[in-house]
Amino acid sequence: MAAIPSFPEFDVEDPSNLAVRWEKYLKRFNNLVTAMNLRDAARKRALLLHYVGERVNDIFDTLPDRGENNNFNAACDALTAYFTPKKNVSFEIFKFRKLQQVPGESIDEYHTRLQIAAKYCKFHDHDTEIKLQIELGTSSKKLRQHSFRNPSLTLTDLISYARTLAETEKQASGIANSSFNMPSSAEINAVNKDNSSPNDQRSQRPEPKQRELPRTSEQVPTRKCFRCGLAWPHKDQPCPAEGQQCNNCKKYNHFARVCRSTRRKQPSNEVRKIEQAQQQVESDDSDEYVYTLETPADKENFQKTLRVGNSEIPFQIDT
Repeated sequence: MAAIPSFPEFDVEDPSNLAVRWEKYLKRFNNLVTAMNLRDAARKRALLLHYVGERVNDIFDTLPDRGENNNFNAACDALTAYFTPKKNVSFEIFKFRKLQQVPGESIDEYHTRLQIAAKYCKFHDHDTEIKLQIELGTSSKKLRQHSFRNPSLTLTDLISYARTLAETEKQASGIANSSFNMPSSAEINAVNKDNSSPNDQRSQRPEPKQRELPRTSEQVPTRKCFRCGLAWPHKDQPCPAEGQQCNNCKKYNHFARVCRSTRRKQPSNEVRKIEQAQQQVESDDSDEYVYTLETPADKENFQKTLRVGNSEIPFQIDT
């Protein structure tokens, strides 16, 4: 004789959902004997009592109406009556109406729970009652509205629509949370600003105001004043050479560095006059002029002996 396949015992120590678990167990056993092509009632009864375990066998021996050893159905009915106590139909209907779809529960899982609970309610039309409960207990507002707008929908149609709706919402949520989201308008503007060419950036700049921006030291003026030699025009400021005497020709209103007269030769024994140069320092608020004194670095220092009291003291002439 071939070895019988393994099959789990029935756990009677766990009282939770005892009737439901026994119903599932018996259904799985019937699938097993069908797969084994076992038709003899006596052998099926013996195999059932072998698989259920010692604890269930002790219970079975105390049950009335167990039937003869060759009566498989009588043994199943006796155990089912023991594990399935008499139901209060009104209370079962009350529990059925309280069933709501919980967060994260699919429509198929919710439908299965309703089918199991409906078996003990003795409804005349299970599909109609389950469809009504889905309308009341579903967590999807769209599904409820669709069912109310289409009262002729069957339970099968409603379940099919609920599956499609759930899959569509899942896909839309996946797109919204994807890393391939389109960048915001602010991000697009920032990228365009960074990637634009200098010509594009200049074309997008607003028209400058009439006030000229300060020049930097690196900018070379295109025009110079013929009186002072600095950048021209002077931005509404008077020319710094106005009223000043030229150290070269002794005329007024220009500096020696732009003097057009022939430069006079200075006696070697005389102190050279120091040319006064002027630099313009500009800021956002005002224009200031800084004058510096320069002396040739390659010339000898000039000294003069002066009498102070009864002593002659040499002095270096620097200004």
